[in-house]
Amino acid sequence: DVTYSDVGGCKEQIEKLREVVELPLLHPEKFVNLGIEPPKGVLLYGPPGTGKTLCARAVA
Repeated sequence: DVTYSDVGGCKEQIEKLREVVELPLLHPEKFVNLGIEPPKGVLLYGPPGTGKTLCARAVA
């Protein structure tokens, strides 16, 4: 199991991931009030060795 604290040096990216992934699940009413649909997924991209897989495991 990987947690957010296991991912070092990606604080800004983790904050954005949590906002995109966790917010719609925990507070769907915010999206309903704004009249928008929550994102259906996230695409992580970048060069090898930048922590994409580790971040994805922490979110999962």
